[in-house]
Amino acid sequence: MRHLDLLLMRHPHLRSIDYQRLVQRVKEDPAAHWDEFVDACAPVVLTAALRLARNVGNAEAVAEQATVQVFQALAANDYALVRNYIGYGKFPSELVRLTQQAPVLAEARADREFPAVDGVSAIDDPDAEVPALDDRYVGLFEQEGAKFVEAV
Repeated sequence: MRHLDLLLMRHPHLRSIDYQRLVQRVKEDPAAHWDEFVDACAPVVLTAALRLARNVGNAEAVAEQATVQVFQALAANDYALVRNYIGYGKFPSELVRLTQQAPVLAEARADREFPAVDGVSAIDDPDAEVPALDDRYVGLFEQEGAKFVEAV
């Protein structure tokens, strides 16, 4: 994510942070270094969340909620994610990965990728009728079916 690298290069405070050493300090004593950790990592997580939520109606609120969920995940189970972090690569990349997995962003992404359609039943419903195939796809399926039969 190029914008993340630009954020880290241009921000005077974030540029000076050694994330690997910060993670090591948090591993040793999470309670003592948690505030420093959150101050250093929150801009990274929030920036990634804003980018991931940019097509959502209330992007700022979703991004803030995703940021909270990321830090809750990091603090869960006695800071297990931080304690188990091996240290390969950049820690900000790990933060972006965790941000991508935030439940609120997954819900927004699912709503955007799979919008609800009125009058159409879910495919998973075994009692629902099979929807009729749209005419524009019939010819395409027949062509692809013929190619498949020839290949086999």
